[in-house]
Amino acid sequence: MATSTAGGFVATLVRGLIGKAVAFVVGLAVLAGVTYFFLRSEAAAAPDVGTCVNVTGSIADADTEELPCSDPTATYVVRADKGTCDETELTYEIRVGRGNGAKAVGLCLDLNAKKGDCFEIEMISADSKIDCAEATGSSSVRVLATRDSADGPCPKATVDRRANTTRDTLICLGSAG
Repeated sequence: MATSTAGGFVATLVRGLIGKAVAFVVGLAVLAGVTYFFLRSEAAAAPDVGTCVNVTGSIADADTEELPCSDPTATYVVRADKGTCDETELTYEIRVGRGNGAKAVGLCLDLNAKKGDCFEIEMISADSKIDCAEATGSSSVRVLATRDSADGPCPKATVDRRANTTRDTLICLGSAG
């Protein structure tokens, strides 16, 4: 009788150890998979200076999308990524990286503007490049001129002169309507 009790004890012990070993191997596999996924996926990166972006949503909760500068909807161009923005530029802060290692990067965004482009200039949400035929209201503007000098002249019809002294550029905006 003592032999069968000892045999039962050993069998139970072996089954318990096998169960724990299987659980340990499964846990290790899950951990390896999660680690592999995070190491292989790219961390969020700030757009490079000179890249064009769209900003959607409100200033408090915005998202960016990188676009070719030739895209007719590309509203902004990144002028700097060190947070030293001109007063005419939109300062936009994004988080780069993952988790506790993520850091804030301050982007300086200026209108991706050329003569004839139209924009909807907003106070609470992000500005947007629009088709000039759709321009309505006082917040719709047309680019009358752009200059490579912040002290250049603007046409008489200018209602908003954006002299960017940090980048030495000028955008002259007039009514789009």
